[in-house]
Amino acid sequence: MVLDTYGHNLYGDIHQTISFRNNWCYIRSYLLHVGLSSLYHSVLLMACYRFFRIILYKYKQLETFQFVFKLVLFQWLMGFISMIPFTVLHWNEYVPEYYFCEMLISNYFAMLYISGITYLIPVIMIALIYIYIIYYITKYKRQTFLQNRQKTIQRDLLVLRQVIILIGFMISLCFPSAILWLIFVITGYVNPISYQIGWPSFALLSSILPTTIVSLTPKLRQLIKIFCKQNHRIQPM
Repeated sequence: MVLDTYGHNLYGDIHQTISFRNNWCYIRSYLLHVGLSSLYHSVLLMACYRFFRIILYKYKQLETFQFVFKLVLFQWLMGFISMIPFTVLHWNEYVPEYYFCEMLISNYFAMLYISGITYLIPVIMIALIYIYIIYYITKYKRQTFLQNRQKTIQRDLLVLRQVIILIGFMISLCFPSAILWLIFVITGYVNPISYQIGWPSFALLSSILPTTIVSLTPKLRQLIKIFCKQNHRIQPM
């Protein structure tokens, strides 16, 4: 959908009298924001999974594939629901200069809402999970039950640190858009690239993140291995 957006933009630059103001324009923009929000919340789910393994390790049902699958479904459902105001309140507007639909940076409330839902909530919760796990390990490090699980905890901590690095990388991709918005807030000047700079970051994230999530989630790796074995199994004649 990102390529479709830029395809319309390029075609509009060539044929400047054309307009792409239609239902698909608004639906595509809505789905792109749902996808962007889900990318960040999927990283939050990875942190939650490590929290279950370290803090709530006695509740093995929290680590099952069925439970994780339900969490993923719930995450996507909340992504669609949380972006409903994007359409209902008409935050999504057609930008004729760029031939696609987008939220105007002059809509302060909408910008703060989307930023909070998409970026701030998952980042803050991931940071709190990491801080609490460190506190938990420091407080109970001499306890026998924790010493017996030392290898597992160290492995999960390593993965959690990788999650922190990943979320830091994801946030850094948002800096250009955030800086351009702050420039607008201070000066009132809308930079011509303000509406075009954000979606390349989304395209990069959507290509990198799925592989990263699989590599950091044992249950997903196990499921993919089972699926691959079934596909390569030789069928009897």
